[in-house]
Amino acid sequence: METIGRFLSADYKPDGFGVAAHRLPKVDLMGGGLNNSGFLQPDFQTYFLSLVTAPMIVLILCIIACVFFLLAMLLRCCCHCIKCKPREMPETEAEKLLLIKRRNNKLITFLVFVALIIVADHAGFWGMAKFNAGMVDIQNGLQTLGDNFDSLDNEVQKMDLNSDIVSEFMVKLTGPSINANCAITSAVSNAFDSLGSGISTLSGLTSAPGPMMTLAKGYIQQYAIDGKNTAYYIFYAVLLAVAVLYLIALKFRSICAMRFLVTLSFILTILLTLFYVVEWIVVSLFGDLCYDVTDNLVGAAPAGDLKNILKYYTMCIGTNPFDSPANMVKNALDTLTTNFNSIKTSCITATSSQSTEVGYINSVLSYVSTIKIDNLAGINSAFDCAPFMNAYDLMVETGICTKGLAGMFVMWVCHIFMAWGIAISMFTATLVWQYFEPEYWNLSKDNMYEKPPEQEITAVPVGHYEVQHYADSGHVQMTVSQGHPPKHDSMI
Repeated sequence: METIGRFLSADYKPDGFGVAAHRLPKVDLMGGGLNNSGFLQPDFQTYFLSLVTAPMIVLILCIIACVFFLLAMLLRCCCHCIKCKPREMPETEAEKLLLIKRRNNKLITFLVFVALIIVADHAGFWGMAKFNAGMVDIQNGLQTLGDNFDSLDNEVQKMDLNSDIVSEFMVKLTGPSINANCAITSAVSNAFDSLGSGISTLSGLTSAPGPMMTLAKGYIQQYAIDGKNTAYYIFYAVLLAVAVLYLIALKFRSICAMRFLVTLSFILTILLTLFYVVEWIVVSLFGDLCYDVTDNLVGAAPAGDLKNILKYYTMCIGTNPFDSPANMVKNALDTLTTNFNSIKTSCITATSSQSTEVGYINSVLSYVSTIKIDNLAGINSAFDCAPFMNAYDLMVETGICTKGLAGMFVMWVCHIFMAWGIAISMFTATLVWQYFEPEYWNLSKDNMYEKPPEQEITAVPVGHYEVQHYADSGHVQMTVSQGHPPKHDSMI
């Protein structure tokens, strides 16, 4: 039976996150420019290359930047200028003001990007909540499908049980003791074989999907929700700990702690970049898929049964793909009904309406009617497109393309900010710790005009030389004494 339904999925439009994901740049190196052809267009190879090109360029640039940073850190051992550290305390007002300005700028930049780590780290939970809500919708859709298939399987099992009872009565209508006018014919046997074949096909179609849906629900709960949540909490705790430790190291002006955190940040920068590059590819792929999700899914399916099944159960357009085994059962039941009514008429004529054979035939007709009216009708109703399309809308359009994609997009953006926050914090930390020495750290506009304390000079006789120690600077000066050396220490 041809069923033309309303194309409900045509009403679906992606939200702002879906549109933004779809518009992420896909660079076509072969054709030049950007590839805006759509999902898997113009062909799979071109689409895949354009999908991964921009993320790979970013990844390569990040690796190059990390290599240069590592090189710069190593060169600090022999090249003083790379340290970005003042060589000596400036004397003039202008030089002191410039030192204060440079120190404060680096310190503010460092604090801003440490704050960015903390904010992005917490904002990721918003994306995670959206993603989890999408996974729950997928689970609910799978539950709907599983219940539907379980109902189908239940009806098929009832049909199989009733066909077994029919078979028992048919056996009783064979043998030498049965009147020839009441015996079953070859047409009846053939129709019953067709009934068994149709029921077997339906059983194969309905018995496996229910448990598979339950298994899929379990995997989503285990990996996409619980496992992902655990990993994200660990990830959140590590980044938050790094940010807080940066602030503690700054508070106590600990260069050793800063160096340890910079080393850890270097590793985290590379890992975060790898992670958000992979996320970029996935978000862009789903953005293209979900921009016109139903047409994209049907268009990507190979021609044949799979395309027809997707078209019917996502759009309610076309022929029910399960009509064939159901029609086989229906035709077999119609044949059995016709033939047993004919046999019943002959049997009543040859025996009586109260004979045992007629009783058997009536029982057969009763069970055949039950199979046709109750079991087969329930199967046809359950195989209709409406319940499957409702589950598809919940799983794909709402679960994946609305909530799931929005969650992935938010987490991806947060991970980008985390990566940049940790990278710039790492870089500026190496500049900030150069000012940890008290004369640089404590210098401000309030104390830059204070006069240095008076010098205390101690003259120490050493032979005919006089050694002068300056208490405030530690400077030592040796001068030649006039006359004989003094016999005791004296303060000058």
